[in-house]
Amino acid sequence: RSDGSGSASLMRASARHTYRSSAALGIDSNLSYNDSDQRFSGGAGSLGSGLGRFRFLQATSFATWTPENSRWRGTGTARLFQADTSFSGDGGSSRSLSLNGSASYLLNRNATLYGGLGVSLVRSEADSSVLATQTVGANYNGDVLALGNYSYNWYASANLANQSGAEEG
Repeated sequence: RSDGSGSASLMRASARHTYRSSAALGIDSNLSYNDSDQRFSGGAGSLGSGLGRFRFLQATSFATWTPENSRWRGTGTARLFQADTSFSGDGGSSRSLSLNGSASYLLNRNATLYGGLGVSLVRSEADSSVLATQTVGANYNGDVLALGNYSYNWYASANLANQSGAEEG
């Protein structure tokens, strides 16, 4: 697009891939890229004049593991994000990489134990930090109780979570 107040160009691309090796393992992956250039010519009520450049890249992958006849389940996620932005020469870039995994164990038809670990690396031109997360917990779903034409169900859950890293610890 181009007119008296400036011009803009936008390119977007994305791809998705799904993989199933069996009924137990599945992986879904996505990749997206956005590239935008915007030129402002100035004038009354505008942002002034200048060139803005905005570039974003994101890749994610999510895996599930649900074997038949097993009490175990698992998930894993990987995410990469990159942003590069500038307006009239000022701007910056940031990048992050996150990896997360979790597992759960079905004690019986009502109770489940679970745990998860994650790590994230976040980097910008001014700072870099690593964050780590840990979670452990339990869920309990009560059996459904029939009350005439109605049914009643209850649920209880408890967990402990921790995050460490970065400047704040």
